[in-house]
Amino acid sequence: MNIIFKKSNDDLQKHPGMLLVDNLLNDFDFSLFNLLSNKTENKRWIPNSSVIKSSIFLQCFAMSDFQNIKEMCKDSLFTTLIGCSLSPETYRLRMDLLAKEKNITQLIDSLTVNILKKCKFNTTTINDEEYYTIDIDVTPFENPNVNKEGISCTYKKIDGYAPIMAYLCQYALCFDLRPGNQHSEKGAVDFLNRILKMVDNIGIPMNKILVRVDSAHDDAKFTDACLEKHVKFIIKRNHRKETYTEIISEMRSNISPILSKHGNHRYYFCCKKDIVPTNAKEHDLYVAFKLKEKVEKNSLIQYLSDKDRPCELISYWTNIDIIDNKKSKIFFKTAQECDKLYREHATSEQYHSELKNDMNMELLPSKYFATNKLFLHIATVSFNVLRIIGDHAIKNDRNFQHHKKESTIRIRLRTVIDKICTIAYKIVHHARKLFIKFGKNAFFYETFVKIYRATS
Repeated sequence: MNIIFKKSNDDLQKHPGMLLVDNLLNDFDFSLFNLLSNKTENKRWIPNSSVIKSSIFLQCFAMSDFQNIKEMCKDSLFTTLIGCSLSPETYRLRMDLLAKEKNITQLIDSLTVNILKKCKFNTTTINDEEYYTIDIDVTPFENPNVNKEGISCTYKKIDGYAPIMAYLCQYALCFDLRPGNQHSEKGAVDFLNRILKMVDNIGIPMNKILVRVDSAHDDAKFTDACLEKHVKFIIKRNHRKETYTEIISEMRSNISPILSKHGNHRYYFCCKKDIVPTNAKEHDLYVAFKLKEKVEKNSLIQYLSDKDRPCELISYWTNIDIIDNKKSKIFFKTAQECDKLYREHATSEQYHSELKNDMNMELLPSKYFATNKLFLHIATVSFNVLRIIGDHAIKNDRNFQHHKKESTIRIRLRTVIDKICTIAYKIVHHARKLFIKFGKNAFFYETFVKIYRATS
């Protein structure tokens, strides 16, 4: 077969998802970015709003390099939506200038809040009470063999950054970049106060918040901050220098422990702690223990306790009322429920994976720490936009439902990018109208149109 290659004059593109992204951003006043101090009277000056929108568009297509703006500017739809054309050099320079602005963080947080107000959250129910979970975690961004500000050895013994992430249910609440060698708890209280302020602006009451963190945040200041804001929390305990024998004796010497036994010799204890890691003595804190006997010799948790201990021990701090035989409170019936709720915190690791792999955000573009911090902060908005598009896709197209499950809660961001945001289309200008034409074999065309109408 003789194959002949020919270049036509048709305006063929592959990023129609920009229309969906632009729809979700329409009701936010981007002109606020133009009021920042770097504005000049130069008529050729590209507005800050165009630079921020360009970053969101790039990230929504898993493009995390300044050079990618050259490819996007060849799309006439892209230049129409941002109102100008950008070169990689100009884009890099403008991001560096925006990173120095004092109010840029507050503006991005406001944009995130505006997006989250449109979302339907998957809440967690504890005995007929609904809670909005906030999962806070630190994950390393591996950037080996590069010369960038803030790069240092992470806890995984690889050079990179150590950003702290916060997720409100299945959505991103805030991403904050930090040097690789920074301890997880350093700055965590300020970060907690910042995200709780955002949640309050969304309109969620503090007494309906459940904060879940790992043992790196087992600190008196962090616990005090949670108690002062009247939020519920589950904090995995750091046993530090406590020996296995001391913890077991503390559990068994409690006056009225609540004990439940589950399969494989698992025991769950709940007790009230008299000496708590906090100065707020008027609050009741509980300790939930999980004790699993007959741990295998080669288990990964061998180093946590005494060498010859016969079991695995995990415990948590919580201020959610645990049922007591005397007081008959109705929240946590056993420590098993507390352990189950904390294990759901591991879902945030999947969100990390979506950010780093699906959106390609692990290798940040700039050599300057402040610019990378701004770029990652903007990724909070991009993450949520893709998640909302995915939620609409599940609602409008049964092809996204898994055949082995009754209902799919969410789909990965890479699926959203590949199947919805990246579809071949043709741009036609006719009679002062813009036509977006899809091919006859565009499988998700109807889904795309339904999402566009739903987000308009």
